[in-house]
Amino acid sequence: MTTVPGGEHPGHLLTIFTLLWLVPLLTWRLHARWRRLTARQRISPRRTQIHLSLFTTLLAALAWLWRAQPSVLLHLAGGAVLGLALAWLSWRRTRLEPTRQGIFYQPDRWLGGSVFLFTVSQLGYRMLETLWLSPGLSWAEASARGLTPACLGLWLTHQLGYTLALARYRRQRLAAR
Repeated sequence: MTTVPGGEHPGHLLTIFTLLWLVPLLTWRLHARWRRLTARQRISPRRTQIHLSLFTTLLAALAWLWRAQPSVLLHLAGGAVLGLALAWLSWRRTRLEPTRQGIFYQPDRWLGGSVFLFTVSQLGYRMLETLWLSPGLSWAEASARGLTPACLGLWLTHQLGYTLALARYRRQRLAAR
């Protein structure tokens, strides 16, 4: 095993440097997401299209990644069913406000926040497990363990279902004008 002059393994230094730029980036995005869950927002057709494309692609990529592991796919599907149910409930609890400036909405902060915190904590634990608790474990192996597939299915389909409801509502409001 090759070491650098300080005695550290180069892979360990790469992990540290990756974390130095990744942690602030993730913190910033998580903060921005949390603010969006608790604030009044305008329904944006561009953001809606981006979210639909992104979350559909991520869900399909995970299903493809785990295609050879039926138990993991079952967890992903179970989380997806629960995510759709929570999206429906979140949509029912959303406050909508059509104005002359556009259509605004405020999501239910408790449901959206719970899904958000559950997902972030599960992924945070898997990162901790991959980096420190089981350093030989790859991210692909770690992400297929425990509740992670169900959690990812829940989050992705919750976002998909909620975004579809926003797009449908916007389309109905525009057609009614």
